[in-house]
Amino acid sequence: MRAIFLLFLLIIFTASGCAKQSKTALKNCNPPDNINWVSGNGECLRTITFNAKQNPKSLVVFLHGDTSSGRAADYFTRVVPKISPEENDIVVVVLLRPGYFDSQTIFSTGNAHNRYDNNTPHNVKAIAEAIDNLKTHYNPEKLIVVGYSGGAIATGVIIGKYPDIIDASVLIACPCNLFSWKSHWKKSLSPSTYMKKIGNNTKVIGIAGTEDKTVPPRFTNQYIEKLTNAGIDASYKEAKGFSHYNVFMSEEVIEAIDELTK
Repeated sequence: MRAIFLLFLLIIFTASGCAKQSKTALKNCNPPDNINWVSGNGECLRTITFNAKQNPKSLVVFLHGDTSSGRAADYFTRVVPKISPEENDIVVVVLLRPGYFDSQTIFSTGNAHNRYDNNTPHNVKAIAEAIDNLKTHYNPEKLIVVGYSGGAIATGVIIGKYPDIIDASVLIACPCNLFSWKSHWKKSLSPSTYMKKIGNNTKVIGIAGTEDKTVPPRFTNQYIEKLTNAGIDASYKEAKGFSHYNVFMSEEVIEAIDELTK
């Protein structure tokens, strides 16, 4: 009973926080500054930006996973120092997907659907438009999106459904054939549906942890193999010893970003 009561309090707290922060976010997106906030498909998404400058060599956007534990979703900020944005002429944006919050409990607007089956057409379009708006604002030579788990699903859909936005992507622990991974998920889009629409100039790197039991490596590997067979510039790397919950911190991810930003 105690556990149920605590869960009930968490739901109330989160709902009230969402409502309050949504109002703040909408105000800050009128207009958005594209540093702390960016708009997309009627949503106002929280952004944490490093080395904000015009006309960089690369713009790298990080998309977090579903974070089903309920914690803050800005953990990619721990990866940013490893890629040295100022030294490498990179603008880095940690983008919070609809309905998620950062370590200061600042929310993106939108519905995270209880952090479950939430890559809906609306949410994916919101992310795609937000990334496109960031691209327009910063005008980079190259736009790279690094998606992890649920964020990799969104990224994989975007490179096919909206092929003119992203130049290269890193898909980490990607259940890229979503319906093979979670056959009961009905609301989300799957990267596998849009594979044939990916542009020939798009580069894709897939990364999986060898100890990942949540999204076994075959889901990422099989997707990359199909892209390669279709003539897409795609490659696959395994992070030995990494599980689903720490693979985004692996050296393979840093090496992939370094490869794509050069």
